[in-house]
Amino acid sequence: MKKREDYTIQYIGLANGQHNFSYSIDDKFFNEFEHSVVKKGKVDVEVELSKQERVLLLNFRFEGWLRMVCHRCLEEFDYAIEGANRLIVKLGDHEEEESDEVIMIPADSNELDLAQFIFEFIELLVPLRVVHPDDANGDSTCNPEVLKAMSIHLDNDKKPENHTWDQLKKLKFK
Repeated sequence: MKKREDYTIQYIGLANGQHNFSYSIDDKFFNEFEHSVVKKGKVDVEVELSKQERVLLLNFRFEGWLRMVCHRCLEEFDYAIEGANRLIVKLGDHEEEESDEVIMIPADSNELDLAQFIFEFIELLVPLRVVHPDDANGDSTCNPEVLKAMSIHLDNDKKPENHTWDQLKKLKFK
């Protein structure tokens, strides 16, 4: 993966303590990732970095929208996202991913590229099933014509009743 300067933190010159960084993610960012589920969107990312002697604690906050395709009616819409993630970076003698939240990087490195982490955290905010949100009354905001066509199709898919089974059930309980 190529290094993305806009999302790189030069932590070597930072004093121990709290530091804040802000990023604005847009379509260009998502298009840099080949297998991205998201191609369009606008997400504001706030990163709070707590630098210690041998550890960097990063808290990410995300808020914005992603252009998604509704899995129910197949229309595009802006899906609102909001979330938070944490990353712990240990300074050690080699590069290693210890868990989903903990990584180790060489102590002699002086910067941390956050682009891949931001991308993965945003992708994790996308649910497996994306549908238009319901309105204030609890009704779907999907395309009403598609919903009508779906309900007609679903009604036609109902199997006719088989009275033979009903008769057999009666015999079973006698």
